Amino acid sequence: MSSLFRRKTASAEGAALAETLEARGFFRYLDPAEAAAAKAAVAKGGIDSIWEVETGRHFLGADPEDLAEGGVADWVDELRPALAKLGAPIDGDVEDDFAETRYVVRVGARSYAIYDLGGRDAAAAADMGLMWGLSWSRTFGLLNDLLERAGSSERAYAGSEASLWFLTPELFETLTAELGDNRERPYVPTEQPPTFGEPSPPR
Repeated sequence: MSSLFRRKTASAEGAALAETLEARGFFRYLDPAEAAAAKAAVAKGGIDSIWEVETGRHFLGADPEDLAEGGVADWVDELRPALAKLGAPIDGDVEDDFAETRYVVRVGARSYAIYDLGGRDAAAAADMGLMWGLSWSRTFGLLNDLLERAGSSERAYAGSEASLWFLTPELFETLTAELGDNRERPYVPTEQPPTFGEPSPPR
């Protein structure tokens, strides 16, 4: 196969992907000029370009260790503008109730248990990796509860390097199908060690 044919095929696939993503709302949180530029970048570069363009959907994550040590409220506060754009504005304060064996985050009138080392999460008292993983996955649970209660169709998914994606389930399916076994694909955090849902590298 000639290199020219390969370039044309890749370009055609990129253009089709860009159209699909646009139809499913991937660029909806950008202004028209930004959306057009992002779509053109995907059309040219294909699936690999989704990390290189501004989409209003991909954010730097928080280190799981930092979250476990009382950093959840600060991270959720940082995400306020994004959550508001997604239709889930936070009313009221976000506060940590951080004690030696129990960590709870309060968002307005609701409370979210991040871990309870004196109760159901006793095993994490002697396993820092488990504590970090539980804190990570339950923080995503907190974000998704906020989105669901607000009636937003968006959900929070984890990504590589402890990053965060906001995607509809339809967009999540589209990206994961395109990325296949790529370890950088978005994923659903779980409470199951040792990976907590993170994709394993391809064999």
